Amino acid sequence: DIEQHYDAWTRQMQRLLSHLDRTVNLGRNKDAEYYGRPLLTGITERAVERGIEAVNPEGERGKCWNTGLTWVENADTLAAVKKQVNDDKKYTKDQKITALETNWDGYEQKRLDIVNKAPKRGNDDDYED
Repeated sequence: DIEQHYDAWTRQMQRLLSHLDRTVNLGRNKDAEYYGRPLLTGITERAVERGIEAVNPEGERGKCWNTGLTWVENADTLAAVKKQVNDDKKYTKDQKITALETNWDGYEQKRLDIVNKAPKRGNDDDYED
C-alpha cells in the first residue's frame, strides 16, 4: 500500500540526506575557503548583508544548504505511484518494480503513461497540489 511505499521513501531520503549532510559539512569545515557557493551566496540575503559565504560554518546559522534533492520530482513520483497503483489499479506494484529494475527496457509505454498522464505538482491538479 502507499503507506509502506511512503515509509520506504522516507527512510531512503533520511539516509541519503544524512550521508550528504555529513560529506558537505566535512568539506566546509575542512576547507571553507575553497568550498564556496557563489550563486547561492549572491542570492542569500544574510550572506550578502554580512559579506560571508552562505555555507560558511562560522555564520550565526552556518548551514550546508542541502535541499530535498529533486523535491518536486519526489512529490510527482509519489503521486504517480499512489494514483496509478493504489487508486486506479492501472499497474501492480510488481509491474512498477520490474519496469524500474530494467530501466524501463521493454516498458516504454508504461513509462510514457507515467510521464504524460500521472498528476504533476504545480499544474492546478488538485490531486497533487
